[in-house]
Amino acid sequence: MATSRRNARTERGAAAPQGAGTRARPAKLPPVRLAPREELAAAARVAPLLRAARLVACWAAAGQRAGTADGLTASAASAAIAELELTAAELDVAWRVAAGTGMVAVPTGQAVPGPRVDVLASGEAGDVLAVWEDALRVMLRAEDLDGMATALYTVGGPVKMDALFEAYMAAAGSREGTERPSRQGEDLAAGLSSALETLADLGVVELGTASERIDAARRGTPGLRGAGFAVLDRIGDQAVPTVQAALEDPVLRAHAAVWLHEHGEEAELGPGERAWLLVDLGAGLLEEADPRDVVVELLPDLPPKAQADMVAGLWEVDHPAVTDLLTALSEHHPDPAVARAARKAAFKARSPSPGVRGRRS
Repeated sequence: MATSRRNARTERGAAAPQGAGTRARPAKLPPVRLAPREELAAAARVAPLLRAARLVACWAAAGQRAGTADGLTASAASAAIAELELTAAELDVAWRVAAGTGMVAVPTGQAVPGPRVDVLASGEAGDVLAVWEDALRVMLRAEDLDGMATALYTVGGPVKMDALFEAYMAAAGSREGTERPSRQGEDLAAGLSSALETLADLGVVELGTASERIDAARRGTPGLRGAGFAVLDRIGDQAVPTVQAALEDPVLRAHAAVWLHEHGEEAELGPGERAWLLVDLGAGLLEEADPRDVVVELLPDLPPKAQADMVAGLWEVDHPAVTDLLTALSEHHPDPAVARAARKAAFKARSPSPGVRGRRS
């Protein structure tokens, strides 16, 4: 879940039906009761993204690092990542905020202190909030965050992961036009996780607990399961006990085992569970991606014979989406042997033994 913490009233224009005597009028979002200005400024001063932006700005200006308003040069960026212990993505976002809020300037291709470099440390409350507002504007302009932030603010309370995932997919779809989104399910899940982290780092939203996210993954679609575990990366090691408990859940076990393994924890995953995870991931991709893209991305990079052998056994997987996935593979896989194996497996999956399939969702 995520909860809105937007700190100002916002208006967004909404076009009214056009006709004789009608005019477009802005649709107002509900007003909120603001905390005292000093309290808001205190929260903004410690917002992780603003602090990272100031850190990068001071570091770059002190060394007169080379770059532009869009980013540091490759060598300067490598040095920043190493010395400031940031990831490339964290550095990119921090630099955008630093440049967009006036913490740093690069008038001649070398970084110098910007006029607002010390606002967070010693500025008046109004100046601090102005920097926070500019940082939010920078991020809303650069990411798929505007619709999500507005939706959270409009609801004014906790929003479940499935609703957030739908809002994010809608934003991705509107950006890419009327065609179905070409981005794969894992990309959407990772994008949602990154978007929520950005909003949380600016203090716009509060992310729910690891129990809440596990519960959303348990009750959601295959695509939402991937998104739920991607967002758990935000919590990191603190989520380990909760994810370990999820190993007892048949629906979540495979996802939880992979997540734990990626975070340095021991978790066994047998062949049958690996096959189930493959089907679940494929089902998640099919929720939004073109089947032709799914069949290209889904199967491991193995010789066609090995892929055909793998697909031939998928009919035994206890998953409600296995027939749909096998059908997609049979219709769109470019290798005839793999497509033939998928077609035979789909036929078997349509006539299972009573009670074999459908216990997981």
